[in-house]
Amino acid sequence: MIDHHVRSELAIAAYFTEHNIPFSCVDHFLPTCKIAFPDSEIAKTLSMKQTKLSYILQDGLAFEENIFISNVCRSQKFSIVIDESTDISVTQVLAFVVRYF
Repeated sequence: MIDHHVRSELAIAAYFTEHNIPFSCVDHFLPTCKIAFPDSEIAKTLSMKQTKLSYILQDGLAFEENIFISNVCRSQKFSIVIDESTDISVTQVLAFVVRYF
């Protein structure tokens, strides 16, 4: 069972990704949550900056999603859309979308 602290970090990371919010905003988001919810024990213990957010997404959520997508592609017909780019820090990024029915 995942504790509330970890679940909150995963939810925040997923929210930032789903809504295409720049990772730099997380540096100000969590301190704002601590001010907005002073009585929340979970908010008091949260700590996340851009590096941790990136780690959670790349090595946590993305890893699990890759396993799930691999299993789906083995048993169903699918199509792939690929987008490759290089970001400002010269890090190569490869994004892909798998559509299946």
